[in-house]
Amino acid sequence: MSGGWLTPEQIRQRRAGEVMEGPLGAAIYEAVIWSRKQMPGSVNDELWLHPHDEGATDLIGGTLMGYLVCASVRVPRGEALIYHANARVYVRTGETPSIANLAEPLRLPS
Repeated sequence: MSGGWLTPEQIRQRRAGEVMEGPLGAAIYEAVIWSRKQMPGSVNDELWLHPHDEGATDLIGGTLMGYLVCASVRVPRGEALIYHANARVYVRTGETPSIANLAEPLRLPS
């Protein structure tokens, strides 16, 4: 058996690693750290990205840092939002979540 072949999942993971080393990865990391400082997470929390950000397609649909990675054109380009399922609030880096931040769903229509 040849050790040179990668499965599609291994390729996706490698590309995700490359994305995390760039600007989008830095935005994701900052969003996760900020969000975790603001409120406790749950297993249903989600990470939201703009689908046209460079490298986003390599992450969307997978899991990253314990979050399901989702996409919406309503997420500002170059940013990441964390959706806290229990609180039903989207957390943006630098903003403290409040009742005013309760958001309508960002999910794209099927």
